[in-house]
Amino acid sequence: MCLLDETTIVNSLDKVAETNEQLLTVEWTLELANKAYSLYVTRNPQELAELLRMVLLNCAIDAATIHPTYRKPFDLTFERAKNEE
Repeated sequence: MCLLDETTIVNSLDKVAETNEQLLTVEWTLELANKAYSLYVTRNPQELAELLRMVLLNCAIDAATIHPTYRKPFDLTFERAKNEE
């Protein structure tokens, strides 16, 4: 009969909890991406600025075009959307 020691059980539970937390973060990010437009158009200017600071890392501007650099994981969402066009 094989008995697991307490440390092994605690470590296993910690790994499960960490995986669950990561999955919830991914789920939250995807939900936010799906709702981004409707959230954006219903916010006041101060909230819009906060949202842009969360999503954007930096922006480069040339004559008439803005080139955003997105924060992770928003960069992945943007690249996927751009490639599906």
